[in-house]
Amino acid sequence: MFCAVSVQAQGWVMLESDISGQTACTNQVVHLEGEKSLAGRLLTPASTFKIVIAWAGLESGRISPSTRILCRDKHVAGTPRELDLREALHTSSNDYFVETFRRIGREKFIGYVQQSGFSSRALPEDWLEKNPDRVSRAGEETVTARALHQWFERVCVEGLSKEERVNHQLKEALFWGELPGGIRLYGKTGTSDGAARFVCLAEKGPMRHVFSSLVTYAKPGEGLQARAQAVKRVEDRAAERLATPGTGIIPSSREN
Repeated sequence: MFCAVSVQAQGWVMLESDISGQTACTNQVVHLEGEKSLAGRLLTPASTFKIVIAWAGLESGRISPSTRILCRDKHVAGTPRELDLREALHTSSNDYFVETFRRIGREKFIGYVQQSGFSSRALPEDWLEKNPDRVSRAGEETVTARALHQWFERVCVEGLSKEERVNHQLKEALFWGELPGGIRLYGKTGTSDGAARFVCLAEKGPMRHVFSSLVTYAKPGEGLQARAQAVKRVEDRAAERLATPGTGIIPSSREN
């Protein structure tokens, strides 16, 4: 799924899969809209890769959902302060996941990345050896929106771990918020190098839909706006698909 290519453009695309009742992943995108060519464009996964780091930390036992790590990220309000896993994912702390990577160890972490299926190719032995701080965005690797969507669909349907406890811990750490009508969202954003992403699982009763949005941007200062657009597209579509009036999100107890 990875390829070391960098492309920047402007536009948006959103992918959707209905996984209601599924116990095995089919990787069938049932709806795609926007600039459809973007679904196959290689761009950075940015902080969506932190899902892999979080899982590897839980799977290895190096962290738990309650593990608190001192973080100094300038983009996280109130730092320096300690964050737990849920807070670190929602605020997208780089410090938390660099430290988790350090606790796991680079060589073992590469094994977890391969096991996760996030990379369809063998990563080089020296991957992140010289720039471990870039682990939070998968180094210089890139991924298409379609491949990322299909991977996240598998995470939601089958889980990454053989232990259901670990899969549940990861899901709860990814809790994003609740839409009116009881639609619960679990997801992760990622914004860097011209690409703003949001991968998300929306649930209401037996209904389960996976959404992935990608908004590209040309100037560094446009990243936050692109991220907000990527999130809003998913929130609006989740409210529509799961038959709930209104599109405003009820924030979780975590920071926005």
